[in-house]
Amino acid sequence: MRLLLIVMLDQLALRYLGEEGHKDWQKEVEELLRRLRSGDSESPSATNGAHA
Repeated sequence: MRLLLIVMLDQLALRYLGEEGHKDWQKEVEELLRRLRSGDSESPSATNGAHA
């Protein structure tokens, strides 16, 4: 069930972001998962891609 939801979300992102945006989205998701797995204390909202 979890895999099905992941695939559905990925396809939705591809449809709405386009191929290039989808690649960027995948990179961000992979980075977030790496941080979560490593137990990084930095909040994901602090690294939302916003630049000053």
